[in-house]
Order: sequence, then structure tokens, then C-alpha cells
Amino acid sequence: MSEAILLDSVIVNELSNVMISKENDNIVDFLISSSINNGSFINYYQPITSFVANEIIGYEVLSRLRMPSDEIVYPQDFLPVVIKNNLTIKLFERCLERAIIDVSSISDDSIIFINVFKSDFDFDLLGIIQSFCERYKFTPNRLILEINESGCFSSDVSIDNILKIKNIGVKIALDDFGSGCSDFDLIFKLGIDKIKIDREYVKDIISNYEHYNFIKTCINFAHSLGVSCVVEGVEDERTYTKLERLGVDFCQGYHISEPLPLEKIKSFIKKNVSKSLLKSDYTYNCKAIVYDNDIDRSNALILRLLARNLFFSVEECSKLKFEPRQLDELHIIEINFYYSNRVFLESKFKSNSKKLILVAYDLMPFEIDLLNTDGHYVIRSSMGLNDTVHEISNVYKIMDTIRRRTINLFTPRERAVISAFSMFNKNVDVADHLGVSQGTIAAYKSKILKKANVDKIYDVILKEKVIRVEQE
Repeated sequence: MSEAILLDSVIVNELSNVMISKENDNIVDFLISSSINNGSFINYYQPITSFVANEIIGYEVLSRLRMPSDEIVYPQDFLPVVIKNNLTIKLFERCLERAIIDVSSISDDSIIFINVFKSDFDFDLLGIIQSFCERYKFTPNRLILEINESGCFSSDVSIDNILKIKNIGVKIALDDFGSGCSDFDLIFKLGIDKIKIDREYVKDIISNYEHYNFIKTCINFAHSLGVSCVVEGVEDERTYTKLERLGVDFCQGYHISEPLPLEKIKSFIKKNVSKSLLKSDYTYNCKAIVYDNDIDRSNALILRLLARNLFFSVEECSKLKFEPRQLDELHIIEINFYYSNRVFLESKFKSNSKKLILVAYDLMPFEIDLLNTDGHYVIRSSMGLNDTVHEISNVYKIMDTIRRRTINLFTPRERAVISAFSMFNKNVDVADHLGVSQGTIAAYKSKILKKANVDKIYDVILKEKVIRVEQE
């Protein structure tokens, strides 16, 4: 037996037993320390997907130790040694740098979820993160640090360090929610961005009514704070469907994919492009305005829409921080219908708003039919806000399907003409805007109306929901 294989055997046996004997203690410690520096620790990545958009939004980084014999050692076997030797910060540093490089090679906007120990916050974690983000041009808001409930944070220094890290855009997720101390006061102090529900509650959700109710309560609690939920340990289609109906935001588990090394993750992505598992191009480009006389209800809906990652941004109408002309895509969500509101909204945003999603509380059926005829999507909200958000997401998917069909229907030049008509009502103004003759615009307009099978150009803009494109 070679020396490498012999040492390999020693470390595997000792790590598996966790109780390390005196004579092998130094050998194991040395091998673990060396492994962190020489690249024996490798990253595996497990996809995390959005229930709403059916897309991969990011990856959890999971560390593995590759032995000289190519055998893979799992965290439950090597972490006790890493912790004993105060090497968690070194392991974090190694894993984070590799993850930033790897995930950046997959996508420009995928999120990294990475575990961090309580003790790591006693080091210059902020400096480490900033250094890597600057070196690799990685935006901090694509990084989510997972902290475990069982290591509850009581130190003011640790909490202060976490808040400093959050100030640069890094987000914090509470891992294994429900398994530890459940210090709700801490959730408020740290401004937790996501909670990850412990897999022990997920694995038997079909048969265990108490676990089902616990998860449902977690979701409602999180959404009431504007916090999104990730469920771990989703192993089959029935569990996935059950969780989707509950309104969970994100999913992780073997039903989607097991943790994989980089090259296998890339193969997985290529294989699943045709299954629409990857992020579609609309998801983070669309912005929404919520208009309601009831500010509390308006804010509650905004929190839920943001928690589900449905729009790039959602703002209450009276607090607009952007000009409508800046938007590639604008949706107006009116959650209490009044005719005067509608007139105001359409006059203010007509040139840019492609659809109004009206969540109407007190409309008669014939009134809803009239609004649908006008090209508006109407949701009659006799349900709770979570159900309303679910319905809005369904409408949104329909609208995106229409948008894609429309993009394929018209040429780029025709789309530029339609875009110009969304800003100007008269042929002469459109012609001036595009720098062509009125006759050319009239010819394009006729062709567009024929293709869309409508009588008015506004019907093309409204019903077909054509997005504004750059002129060619």
C-alpha cells in the first residue's frame, strides 16, 4: 500500500470516528490544514430555484474534501477537525473565492449561498468579502451568508459586524429555521433577508399535518416581514407541488438536483435549458407601481411581491423614485378599483404602461368583463394577500408568453415603430422621432395592424404588450 493511500486511510477512519486518537491527532490536523491550502477542498454546488418563475436563481456552496485516492469526504466527517483547529475562516475564504470564480463563469447574476460560522464574524469577514468582490468584479448583493440558528448570536460585536456586512449589500439567510433557538428578536436585529426551513419539517410534509402547519406558519411569518422562504430537502414532485401551493418562494433539494461539481453543474444547466428551468429574460427587468387608497394594504402587497422576487422593483405610487420614461417595462397594480383612479393612472402612465393588473375588491362580474375587454388583466381579490400574489404571478406568466409571441411576430424595425407609438399619438410625431417620412410610418402602421389583426395601434401596444426596444 502506498504512503498516500495509507495516510488517506488514516484520515478517513479518524474523521469518520470524529474521536481522534492521540497518536494520529497531529497527522490529521496537519492534513486538514494542508488540504485547505493545497486545493484538496473542492466546491460542490446545489441549485436553488424560484417557484414563481421556475428558474435557477443561485447555488448553495457545499464543501467536500478530496483525498489523494480521489475519495470524497463529506462535511460531517471533516468539520469537527476544522472547528477544533479554528480553521473555519480559512475554509470560508477558500470556498468563497472559488465560488465567486465558478458561479461567475456560469451566469452574470446568479446568487451564491454560502455557510458561515458564528466564530467567523470575530475575524475581518467584511474585509475578506470586499477584497474578493473587488478583485473579481462581483457585486455584493449576489452573496447570501447562511448562519445557523443553533449558533445564536448574542455578542454585540458579532451583530455589529453582520450589520456592517449587510451595509455593503450582502444578504443574510437564517439556515435550518425551526431547529435551534428561534430567537425572533435576533431576526429583527439582524434584518434577516431569507429563512431556510429545516429539511426535517419538509421531508414528511405530505403525511405530517403538524409539520405542514409549521411550514405554513413560517411562510406567513416571513412574508409579513418582507422576508422570503427557501425550503431545503425537497426530494419528490408531490412535496414540490405541496410547497408551491403554500406560497414558498424558493426550492432546494434532490428533486431539482443533487450537489454537483462545477463541470457537472454546467452540464446540468445545458440539459435543462429546454425544460425552462433557467431564468427567463424578463424576470428582473420589470418594475411595478402599486396604487391604493389603503396604504397599509398597499405596503403589505409590496412586501409580498418583493419577497417572491416577482418584479425588479415595486413602489407605492405616491412614493415614486423613478420616472416612467426610465422603465423598460412598467406594470401598474391597482389593488382597490375606482374609476377615477383608473383615469388618473392611465393619463399619467399611458405612454409607458403596457398592462394594468387590477386587483378589484368590489366589482360586479359585468364590470370585470368590461375591464377585460379593455385589455386589462383583472383579479378579483376575495382571498388573502398570499393568494392574490399567487394570482398576480400567474397573470404575469401569461403576459410574458404574450410578450414573447409578440416579439417573434414583428421585425425589430416594426417593434421600434410600435415603441414610438407608445410615446406619441400622431404619425407626424412618430415620423419626427424616428427620422423618416409620414408615408413610411403609415406603411409600417398598416403592416403592423394587419399582422396583429387589430384596428388600432393602441390595441397592439396594450393587448399584445409589446416591449419598448432600441431603434435600429
